[in-house]
Amino acid sequence: MADQTSPPPFDVFLSHNSKDKPAVIALARRLEANGVKVWLDAWELRPGHPWQEALEQIIKTTRSAVVVFGPAGIGPWEDMEMRACLDGFVKRRQPVIPVLLPGCPKTPVLPLLLEQFTWVDCREGREDDGFYRLIWGITGKKPDFINPGNTDGPPVKPVPPPVIPIPYLHGWPADKIKALQQETATALAKPVIFRDAFLQLGGAGPEMAVIPAGSFIMGSPAGEAEREEDEGPQHFVTFPIPFAIGRYAVTFEEYDRFCLATRRSPVADAGWGRGRRPVINVSWQDAQAYCAWLAGQTGKPYHLPTEAEWEYACRAGTETPFHWGDTISPKQANYDGNYPYNGGAKGEYRQKTLPVGQLEPNAFGLYDMHGNVWEWCEDSWHDNYQSAPTDGSAWVDGNSANRVLRGGSWSSHGRSVRSAYRNRNGPDYRNYYFGFRLALGQTGQ
Repeated sequence: MADQTSPPPFDVFLSHNSKDKPAVIALARRLEANGVKVWLDAWELRPGHPWQEALEQIIKTTRSAVVVFGPAGIGPWEDMEMRACLDGFVKRRQPVIPVLLPGCPKTPVLPLLLEQFTWVDCREGREDDGFYRLIWGITGKKPDFINPGNTDGPPVKPVPPPVIPIPYLHGWPADKIKALQQETATALAKPVIFRDAFLQLGGAGPEMAVIPAGSFIMGSPAGEAEREEDEGPQHFVTFPIPFAIGRYAVTFEEYDRFCLATRRSPVADAGWGRGRRPVINVSWQDAQAYCAWLAGQTGKPYHLPTEAEWEYACRAGTETPFHWGDTISPKQANYDGNYPYNGGAKGEYRQKTLPVGQLEPNAFGLYDMHGNVWEWCEDSWHDNYQSAPTDGSAWVDGNSANRVLRGGSWSSHGRSVRSAYRNRNGPDYRNYYFGFRLALGQTGQ
């Protein structure tokens, strides 16, 4: 029996049709970015355990319920959950909130059981207003963006609305795939960005960008200039649910906090400076230690990106060698340290890392995916993509002593910073070319 004197561990239970799960996960991410603790089956149901018991317990102990209506309508299991919510939550005088997502009919028809409740409209054009009204319904507090006179607690920070992901693409014609990939990139011109709060130290973790569900063609085509054999064979990879990836490589500022908290020795900065520069001189093992520490601080399963997650996030719906096109210049990326920039009038050469976020991001809102520092990935090294996973998961086995690196660095030639280029090294190796960025979801779900 739950301890009635303890606060409920979750603020809201999201009841939804499984066909709408990508959009619901995006909504859940946005709620958590605004301080709302969400119970979602994809995050909380433990494999091998009866889901009915978990749902019964969560209905008894959660502060509120949201019944989500998406384009797919009400599913059979959602109908059962909805009736259980109404019975359990109404008896405890807890709110039950119907929410309409983008794609719902213009004139919604709510089930009779829900007609007595005030519903929240998050359809096209109403996403922001509906989202903050949803927070009000869950927490009982009006955000400042609804009532500017509210002084009860800090204001809720605006977070861009969730994006409906593109559909699965297996077996689709190439022209349709390309059109949908471009649509994805366009849709994320204003990416969904969030930061998870630290549970003990105060403050928040690195900025993360939500990457939509969908498919892409991994690897480079045979005709791409300066292509390497290990970049093929090209293959489809499908991400059934959204995930998140670091907007920037982890910085010295962020890594130094980890070192201080864990009493690790700070890593050298090569004399270039610390702060917002990407951390360097970190091994794959160091990066794993940081991920484990961050997971403990936030309660979220942070991990290194899989190689497929990294390339999908880097390409952002493109198929060209770089996410901006076919060629590269120092105005677009920090690469080839001996390349003069700014016209070379004063003999200016970078020859070192740049602070993160100084160059243009890709369509997913990610910075420095090409150049600056090599970024460790979760995967073991394989000489090609024969038998590679097609679900975006990490390809980890005992056949290699090396781990994958992606993206190139400040000293790499242009061919080495292409979206498809692959590198590797031993997991304990450190130097001033190597850094990393974070991922959340998919393999860490």
